[in-house]
Amino acid sequence: MPFLLALQDRELPSLSGYLLLRNPPDDGNLSRYYVHDADFCHKLPPNMDLEDGALMEPLSVGVHACKRANVRVGDVCLVLGAGPIGLVTLLAAKAMGASKIIITDVLDVKLQMAKQLGADYTINTRNLSEEDIIKKVRELLGEDPTISFDCSGVEQCVRVAVTMPHNHPCLKFKWLCHKNWRSCSSCRFRKFEMTLPLTSALIREVDIRGIFRYNNDYPTAIEMVKTGKISVKPLITHHYTLEDTLKAFHTAKTQEGNPIKVLIHANPNWRPSK
Repeated sequence: MPFLLALQDRELPSLSGYLLLRNPPDDGNLSRYYVHDADFCHKLPPNMDLEDGALMEPLSVGVHACKRANVRVGDVCLVLGAGPIGLVTLLAAKAMGASKIIITDVLDVKLQMAKQLGADYTINTRNLSEEDIIKKVRELLGEDPTISFDCSGVEQCVRVAVTMPHNHPCLKFKWLCHKNWRSCSSCRFRKFEMTLPLTSALIREVDIRGIFRYNNDYPTAIEMVKTGKISVKPLITHHYTLEDTLKAFHTAKTQEGNPIKVLIHANPNWRPSK
Protein backbone atom coordinates (compact mmCIF):
# COMPACT_ATOMS: atom_id res chain seq x y z
CA MET A 1 0.00 0.00 0.00
CA PRO A 2 1.64 3.29 -1.04
CA PHE A 3 1.87 6.17 1.39
CA LEU A 4 1.97 9.86 0.60
CA LEU A 5 4.58 11.61 2.72
CA ALA A 6 3.78 15.25 3.26
CA LEU A 7 4.35 18.11 5.63
CA GLN A 8 1.55 18.10 8.14
CA ASP A 9 -1.20 20.35 6.81
CA ARG A 10 -2.43 21.58 10.18
CA GLU A 11 -2.75 25.19 11.13
CA LEU A 12 0.11 25.94 13.48
CA PRO A 13 0.09 28.74 16.08
CA SER A 14 3.64 29.65 15.18
CA LEU A 15 6.28 28.70 12.65
CA SER A 16 9.03 29.00 15.26
CA GLY A 17 10.83 25.68 15.51
CA TYR A 18 8.97 24.42 12.43
CA LEU A 19 11.22 22.55 10.03
CA LEU A 20 10.65 23.49 6.39
CA LEU A 21 12.39 20.96 4.19
CA ARG A 22 13.29 23.42 1.47
CA ASN A 23 14.60 26.58 3.14
CA PRO A 24 18.29 27.09 3.99
CA PRO A 25 19.92 26.21 6.30
CA ASP A 26 17.69 23.09 6.49
CA ASP A 27 18.34 20.35 3.98
CA GLY A 28 15.56 19.09 1.75
CA ASN A 29 14.28 15.52 1.50
CA LEU A 30 15.18 14.82 -2.12
CA SER A 31 16.56 11.35 -1.45
CA ARG A 32 15.82 7.67 -1.96
CA TYR A 33 14.47 7.22 1.55
CA TYR A 34 13.16 9.59 4.17
CA VAL A 35 11.89 8.79 7.68
CA HIS A 36 8.68 10.58 8.65
CA ASP A 37 6.47 10.42 11.72
CA ALA A 38 3.32 8.44 11.00
CA ASP A 39 1.17 11.48 11.82
CA PHE A 40 2.73 13.23 8.83
CA CYS A 41 1.65 10.55 6.37
CA HIS A 42 -1.54 10.10 4.36
CA LYS A 43 -2.36 6.61 3.09
CA LEU A 44 -3.19 6.43 -0.60
CA PRO A 45 -6.06 4.19 -1.73
CA PRO A 46 -5.32 1.20 -4.03
CA ASN A 47 -6.46 3.05 -7.17
CA MET A 48 -3.93 5.88 -6.68
CA ASP A 49 -0.19 5.59 -7.35
CA LEU A 50 2.71 7.72 -6.18
CA GLU A 51 2.42 9.98 -9.22
CA ASP A 52 -1.09 10.86 -8.08
CA GLY A 53 0.25 11.24 -4.55
CA ALA A 54 2.92 13.69 -5.65
CA LEU A 55 0.22 16.00 -6.98
CA MET A 56 -1.79 16.06 -3.75
CA GLU A 57 0.28 18.94 -2.38
CA PRO A 58 -0.53 21.41 -5.18
CA LEU A 59 -4.08 20.07 -5.49
CA SER A 60 -4.59 20.78 -1.78
CA VAL A 61 -3.83 24.44 -2.48
CA GLY A 62 -6.65 24.56 -5.05
CA VAL A 63 -8.99 22.67 -2.72
CA HIS A 64 -8.22 25.07 0.11
CA ALA A 65 -8.84 28.09 -2.13
CA CYS A 66 -12.22 26.72 -3.23
CA LYS A 67 -13.20 25.91 0.34
CA ARG A 68 -12.28 29.44 1.42
CA ALA A 69 -14.31 30.84 -1.48
CA ASN A 70 -17.20 28.50 -0.62
CA VAL A 71 -17.59 27.29 -4.21
CA ARG A 72 -21.02 25.74 -4.71
CA VAL A 73 -23.08 24.18 -7.46
CA GLY A 74 -23.94 26.83 -10.04
CA ASP A 75 -21.11 29.26 -9.26
CA VAL A 76 -19.41 31.03 -12.14
CA CYS A 77 -15.67 31.26 -11.54
CA LEU A 78 -12.92 33.43 -12.99
CA VAL A 79 -9.38 32.07 -12.54
CA LEU A 80 -6.57 34.48 -13.36
CA GLY A 81 -3.37 32.61 -14.12
CA ALA A 82 -3.11 29.13 -15.67
CA GLY A 83 0.07 27.97 -14.00
CA PRO A 84 0.01 24.85 -11.80
CA ILE A 85 -1.91 26.57 -8.99
CA GLY A 86 -4.43 28.10 -11.39
CA LEU A 87 -4.97 24.70 -12.99
CA VAL A 88 -5.53 22.85 -9.71
CA THR A 89 -7.91 25.62 -8.65
CA LEU A 90 -9.80 25.03 -11.90
CA LEU A 91 -9.95 21.29 -11.16
CA ALA A 92 -11.14 21.81 -7.59
CA ALA A 93 -13.79 24.36 -8.57
CA LYS A 94 -15.11 22.03 -11.25
CA ALA A 95 -15.27 19.14 -8.77
CA MET A 96 -17.11 21.30 -6.23
CA GLY A 97 -19.87 22.16 -8.69
CA ALA A 98 -18.93 25.36 -10.51
CA SER A 99 -21.12 25.57 -13.61
CA LYS A 100 -18.83 27.78 -15.71
CA ILE A 101 -15.13 28.50 -15.37
CA ILE A 102 -13.12 31.01 -17.39
CA ILE A 103 -9.34 31.15 -17.03
CA THR A 104 -6.72 33.62 -18.24
CA ASP A 105 -3.00 33.53 -18.97
CA VAL A 106 -0.40 35.02 -21.32
CA LEU A 107 0.72 31.65 -22.74
CA ASP A 108 -1.44 29.70 -25.17
CA VAL A 109 0.11 26.38 -24.12
CA LYS A 110 -1.15 26.92 -20.56
CA LEU A 111 -4.60 27.82 -21.81
CA GLN A 112 -4.69 24.72 -24.00
CA MET A 113 -4.04 22.60 -20.92
CA ALA A 114 -6.76 24.50 -19.03
CA LYS A 115 -9.20 23.71 -21.83
CA GLN A 116 -8.20 20.04 -21.68
CA LEU A 117 -8.85 20.04 -17.93
CA GLY A 118 -12.37 21.41 -18.31
CA ALA A 119 -12.24 25.20 -18.58
CA ASP A 120 -15.29 26.50 -20.44
CA TYR A 121 -13.53 29.60 -21.77
CA THR A 122 -9.95 30.84 -21.99
CA ILE A 123 -8.47 34.28 -22.61
CA ASN A 124 -4.90 35.16 -23.59
CA THR A 125 -4.41 38.45 -21.76
CA ARG A 126 -1.07 39.34 -23.33
CA ASN A 127 -1.21 42.97 -24.46
CA LEU A 128 -4.74 43.39 -23.05
CA SER A 129 -5.56 46.24 -20.71
CA GLU A 130 -7.44 45.75 -17.46
CA GLU A 131 -10.60 47.10 -19.10
CA ASP A 132 -10.16 44.82 -22.11
CA ILE A 133 -9.89 41.74 -19.87
CA ILE A 134 -13.06 42.66 -17.97
CA LYS A 135 -14.94 43.30 -21.22
CA LYS A 136 -13.77 39.99 -22.72
CA VAL A 137 -14.76 38.01 -19.61
CA ARG A 138 -18.27 39.49 -19.73
CA GLU A 139 -18.60 38.82 -23.45
CA LEU A 140 -17.67 35.15 -23.10
CA LEU A 141 -19.63 34.41 -19.93
CA GLY A 142 -22.65 36.53 -20.76
CA GLU A 143 -22.57 37.55 -17.11
CA ASP A 144 -20.14 38.48 -14.36
CA PRO A 145 -18.41 35.75 -12.33
CA THR A 146 -19.65 35.15 -8.79
CA ILE A 147 -16.17 34.14 -7.61
CA SER A 148 -12.75 35.16 -8.84
CA PHE A 149 -9.39 33.60 -8.01
CA ASP A 150 -6.10 35.36 -8.59
CA CYS A 151 -3.41 32.72 -9.09
CA SER A 152 -0.83 34.95 -10.75
CA GLY A 153 0.25 37.57 -8.23
CA VAL A 154 0.28 40.17 -11.02
CA GLU A 155 -1.25 43.48 -9.92
CA GLN A 156 -3.38 43.82 -13.05
CA CYS A 157 -4.88 40.38 -12.44
CA VAL A 158 -5.53 41.10 -8.77
CA ARG A 159 -7.35 44.30 -9.75
CA VAL A 160 -9.50 42.37 -12.23
CA ALA A 161 -10.22 39.73 -9.58
CA VAL A 162 -11.45 42.39 -7.16
CA THR A 163 -13.44 44.24 -9.83
CA MET A 164 -15.30 41.38 -11.53
CA PRO A 165 -17.68 39.80 -8.94
CA HIS A 166 -21.06 41.56 -9.20
CA ASN A 167 -24.66 41.18 -8.12
CA HIS A 168 -27.11 39.65 -10.59
CA PRO A 169 -30.85 39.19 -10.13
CA CYS A 170 -30.54 35.62 -11.48
CA LEU A 171 -28.43 34.70 -8.47
CA LYS A 172 -30.91 35.63 -5.77
CA PHE A 173 -30.10 32.46 -3.82
CA LYS A 174 -26.88 34.16 -2.84
CA TRP A 175 -28.95 36.66 -0.89
CA LEU A 176 -30.06 34.17 1.74
CA CYS A 177 -28.44 36.24 4.46
CA HIS A 178 -29.51 39.57 2.91
CA LYS A 179 -25.97 40.08 1.73
CA ASN A 180 -24.43 40.20 -1.71
CA TRP A 181 -22.10 37.29 -1.01
CA ARG A 182 -19.20 37.11 -3.37
CA SER A 183 -15.55 36.27 -2.87
CA CYS A 184 -12.13 36.89 -4.33
CA SER A 185 -9.41 34.48 -3.21
CA SER A 186 -5.78 35.33 -3.92
CA CYS A 187 -3.37 32.38 -3.98
CA ARG A 188 -0.05 34.18 -4.31
CA PHE A 189 1.45 37.68 -4.62
CA ARG A 190 4.51 38.99 -6.40
CA LYS A 191 4.36 42.38 -4.69
CA PHE A 192 3.76 43.19 -1.03
CA GLU A 193 1.95 46.44 -1.90
CA MET A 194 -0.61 46.95 -4.66
CA THR A 195 -3.12 49.60 -5.71
CA LEU A 196 -6.58 48.03 -5.74
CA PRO A 197 -10.11 49.39 -6.42
CA LEU A 198 -11.32 48.79 -2.87
CA THR A 199 -14.09 51.39 -2.80
CA SER A 200 -15.99 49.58 -5.54
CA ALA A 201 -15.36 46.24 -3.83
CA LEU A 202 -16.64 47.55 -0.51
CA ILE A 203 -19.83 48.92 -2.08
CA ARG A 204 -20.48 45.51 -3.66
CA GLU A 205 -19.59 43.73 -0.38
CA VAL A 206 -16.94 41.58 -2.03
CA ASP A 207 -15.28 39.21 0.43
CA ILE A 208 -11.51 39.27 -0.15
CA ARG A 209 -9.93 36.15 1.31
CA GLY A 210 -6.26 35.22 1.39
CA ILE A 211 -5.00 31.71 0.75
CA PHE A 212 -1.90 30.38 2.53
CA ARG A 213 -1.19 26.91 1.18
CA TYR A 214 -3.70 24.53 2.82
CA ASN A 215 -5.17 23.46 6.14
CA ASN A 216 -6.28 19.83 6.57
CA ASP A 217 -7.07 19.59 2.85
CA TYR A 218 -5.07 16.51 1.89
CA PRO A 219 -7.94 14.08 2.74
CA THR A 220 -10.34 16.04 0.51
CA ALA A 221 -7.82 16.16 -2.35
CA ILE A 222 -7.17 12.43 -2.07
CA GLU A 223 -10.90 11.66 -2.01
CA MET A 224 -11.49 13.73 -5.14
CA VAL A 225 -8.89 11.76 -7.08
CA LYS A 226 -9.91 8.43 -5.54
CA THR A 227 -13.54 8.87 -6.63
CA GLY A 228 -12.67 10.08 -10.12
CA LYS A 229 -13.90 13.64 -9.65
CA ILE A 230 -10.41 14.88 -10.54
CA SER A 231 -7.58 13.48 -12.66
CA VAL A 232 -4.19 15.05 -11.90
CA LYS A 233 -2.11 12.93 -14.29
CA PRO A 234 -2.44 15.41 -17.22
CA LEU A 235 -0.57 17.99 -15.10
CA ILE A 236 2.58 15.84 -15.11
CA THR A 237 4.47 16.77 -18.26
CA HIS A 238 8.04 15.67 -17.45
CA HIS A 239 9.59 12.71 -15.62
CA TYR A 240 13.18 12.36 -14.36
CA THR A 241 15.10 9.83 -12.30
CA LEU A 242 16.83 10.92 -9.11
CA GLU A 243 20.15 10.80 -10.98
CA ASP A 244 18.79 13.39 -13.43
CA THR A 245 17.70 15.85 -10.76
CA LEU A 246 19.79 18.69 -12.21
CA LYS A 247 18.11 18.19 -15.58
CA ALA A 248 14.73 18.36 -13.87
CA PHE A 249 15.58 21.66 -12.22
CA HIS A 250 16.93 22.98 -15.51
CA THR A 251 13.63 22.15 -17.20
CA ALA A 252 11.64 23.84 -14.45
CA LYS A 253 13.89 26.92 -14.51
CA THR A 254 14.11 27.43 -18.27
CA GLN A 255 10.59 26.18 -19.07
CA GLU A 256 12.00 24.20 -21.98
CA GLY A 257 9.36 21.88 -23.36
CA ASN A 258 6.55 23.86 -21.71
CA PRO A 259 6.55 21.99 -18.37
CA ILE A 260 3.67 22.16 -15.91
CA LYS A 261 4.63 19.68 -13.20
CA VAL A 262 8.07 18.06 -13.29
CA LEU A 263 8.37 14.78 -11.37
CA ILE A 264 11.59 13.37 -9.94
CA HIS A 265 11.23 9.64 -9.21
CA ALA A 266 13.07 8.39 -6.12
CA ASN A 267 12.11 4.79 -6.89
CA PRO A 268 15.21 3.20 -8.51
CA ASN A 269 12.94 0.73 -10.34
CA TRP A 270 10.88 3.44 -12.03
CA ARG A 271 10.78 3.28 -15.81
CA PRO A 272 8.99 5.58 -18.26
CA SER A 273 5.64 4.17 -19.34
CA LYS A 274 5.47 3.04 -22.94
